Amino acid sequence: MDLKSNLTIKKRKRRSDAWKYFEEISENIAKCKECGHQINMNRQTNGMLYHIMNDHAFSRKPIMDKISLVDESAEMLLYRFILEDGLPLSFLESKNLRNFVLRLNSEFQIPSRRHFTDNVIPKIYSETRQRLLVILGNAEYVSCTTDTWTSIANESYMAITVHLIDSNFKHKSFVLSIVSFPEKHTSLNLYDKFSSEIDKWNLRSKLVSVVHDSAPNIIKAMQIGSGNNLKCFAHLLQLCVMKSLKNDRIEKTLKVVRSVIGHFKHSTCATSLLEQHQTTLNLPCHRLIQDVSTRWNSVYYMMVRFIEQKKAIYAALIDQNKLNLLCGLNDEDFQMIVKLTNILKPFQEATTTISGDNYPTASTILPIIHQLKSILVKEISMVVEQEHLNEIVSNLNIEVGDLLKKYESSFDMLAKCSFIDPRFKHLKFIHEFQKDRIKNLITKEFKDIDILKEGCDLDKFTNNNKSSLWENYEEDEIMNKDEIYRYTLSPNLRMCDDPLTFWKNNMKNFPVLSRLATKYLSVPGSSASSERVFSTSGYIVNDLRNRLTQKNAEMLVFLKCNYKCFE
Repeated sequence: MDLKSNLTIKKRKRRSDAWKYFEEISENIAKCKECGHQINMNRQTNGMLYHIMNDHAFSRKPIMDKISLVDESAEMLLYRFILEDGLPLSFLESKNLRNFVLRLNSEFQIPSRRHFTDNVIPKIYSETRQRLLVILGNAEYVSCTTDTWTSIANESYMAITVHLIDSNFKHKSFVLSIVSFPEKHTSLNLYDKFSSEIDKWNLRSKLVSVVHDSAPNIIKAMQIGSGNNLKCFAHLLQLCVMKSLKNDRIEKTLKVVRSVIGHFKHSTCATSLLEQHQTTLNLPCHRLIQDVSTRWNSVYYMMVRFIEQKKAIYAALIDQNKLNLLCGLNDEDFQMIVKLTNILKPFQEATTTISGDNYPTASTILPIIHQLKSILVKEISMVVEQEHLNEIVSNLNIEVGDLLKKYESSFDMLAKCSFIDPRFKHLKFIHEFQKDRIKNLITKEFKDIDILKEGCDLDKFTNNNKSSLWENYEEDEIMNKDEIYRYTLSPNLRMCDDPLTFWKNNMKNFPVLSRLATKYLSVPGSSASSERVFSTSGYIVNDLRNRLTQKNAEMLVFLKCNYKCFE
């Protein structure tokens, strides 16, 4: 028996509309039914489609309508859906999506994945980049944050975010770049990569400060270029807390708490019982939180949730006859946890405040350090008889005091940020001689700003009857001192008030200081914005998309982070 006769060769289903007008006459050769023209297919139908469009335009108009996307607005909505929701590009090839779209509009043809990667993404990226260039070009001052990250595909990236105050005194934050960084993370390489990206956006002359973490290589890298660089305050706060919690009694107690939470995390029966008791005891139906060493405040959140769910946890463990898991945790230990959460709460609030993106944060660093020290001094007197808590609070007090030493090189800039923030303009947290120095530094900066270019009426601030002979001699000094003096006498802002609204409303009263506000209030207090970029990057470059090219990954992250900023 002939073997070939028993073989059934399964041909691939022909889904292209080109086959309505062509027939296959031999392997890789197709013949046009209209004119008989033969085309070498090479397993593709593009040549057949081009033949139909170019040679049979009038007789084949229906297929032309299908080849061209009939609704550009629908096309852009589809692109935005993919970009903003971080969908994999294979989504375009989904059979279910195509059936769904076909049901809605049979004339709309979903673009191919290759068309999206080769044409659409670069086009939208270029347009978005140009819009950002215009915004940055109009900005007088900007500040940046930077950090590095390694993807699941073991590819290294550097993220740079930019922050500014626009002409309407709105705080704006954008992802400037997320670029591949395969080189060793030496200080020189870090500086070269950062500088090249800054130069691409023409920001070197506008750059006020760069915020980064406390790694020695990035600290040295940023010192190469400029002195106005800040260590991330949120990182430093967390280091303070983690160092201070290294107490045998506390670590033993936290180990028991972690063990109990781990039991509920790994047992579906325990979790089900916990949920039942939460309902019975009228407790919030919250999941227990396991701390993670790399996540800020996670120890605090773990303890707070454990305290909240104490009754439900005990009830569930009794039902399972697992109360022995709590054998290392007595009432005294539990009370210690409660007091410890109260001690750590201001640190959690400080971290949350300093990690914001939509409001000034660097101006709060010195006031926060002052407030934390004041709180800790009171706490020491309250826990003097509790050995372990007293040790923790004392360690926290020492660590917080050392924060000022870590900001020694950038103290003046931080103080100027606080002075320009109307909530802290009296600088109650520094010495008198330091206040005078900061005001003098601010006064010197007046010389770099030409008020006359802004059309400012100097007669508002000076005596109209002064001698014309000495006008130029006195004008600058009177103007500078008068504006700063009047600013310090203006009403105080409450902590809940927006300092940018103050400067928007008082721009005419303080023309120079308002411009300095766009400089110093743009400085972020932490590198949290770069951390958020990496969270987005991890969502895009994941296990299902680990073959995504670095170039496409960079553009997709840039677009996802910045797309909504232009709405």
